[in-house]
Amino acid sequence: PGIVLVTLTTIPYLLGDVFNSTALSIAVLFLWPMGTGIVKSIVNVMGAKQFHPLLQSSIIERYYVNFYMTINIGALSGITMIPILAQTNVTYAYMIPCVALTTGICFFISGTPKYVKSKPRGELFAPSQNNKDSIGLTTILRITILI
Repeated sequence: PGIVLVTLTTIPYLLGDVFNSTALSIAVLFLWPMGTGIVKSIVNVMGAKQFHPLLQSSIIERYYVNFYMTINIGALSGITMIPILAQTNVTYAYMIPCVALTTGICFFISGTPKYVKSKPRGELFAPSQNNKDSIGLTTILRITILI
């Protein structure tokens, strides 16, 4: 949603007669970082869980190398392409990452029936009874608030 909102703010008069700096601020400061953090943290773990941890450890290692290489190539191309395109047309400059992310989402959703999905175990907010070293989400949130 963040990149879509940023893209929409580049189209004149689409979100109102006056430039909507509030929408841009919300997109850049909250939605974009939140979406980026959520996607990267979920996709890399979910991708690794598609392989057997002991029998296919070399494939898991190759998956992580390819995953982070692709992420970094995308970031590098965005850093170089977007400023060059923004000099001619800002809307097109932000439309390209928006279309690329939408295409990625479509590929991800189209493969959903083939994914290995493990059922959630344990309680989200309480420590695990089987693992004495684990802490619950409530404890993590309390520590975060204290920091």
